[in-house]
Amino acid sequence: MLFNSELFVQCSTAKMENQVTLSTEVNKVIILIAIQCVKKLLVSRKKNRRNRKIWVRDWLSRRENLGASTRLLAEMREEDIDGYKNHLRMLPHQFDELLSKTGSAIQKQDTHMRNAIPAKVKLEITLR
Repeated sequence: MLFNSELFVQCSTAKMENQVTLSTEVNKVIILIAIQCVKKLLVSRKKNRRNRKIWVRDWLSRRENLGASTRLLAEMREEDIDGYKNHLRMLPHQFDELLSKTGSAIQKQDTHMRNAIPAKVKLEITLR
């Protein structure tokens, strides 16, 4: 009888060890399947991601050098006072005075994404 109980204990212990081993193997398989699912999800999200647009177009970045405010109004201010007055409805010294009074209120700060539109340009656009 003692022999049978020892054999029973050994068999049940071996059976439990096999179940534990089987259980850990099943857990490993489940974890591997979950990892593969997450990988596929990340890949599909990356494929579906839309391309970001740029904030400043190339031709807009050249505005500081080639824009109407920089070139045309500057030339008009120096060479054609009547044309400047007709365009902005005021003389250059009046524009400068108005800009000095309102410039700080209408000027925004530059950001790392793009430069702010200068107060002079904003006022010229408003007056036009």
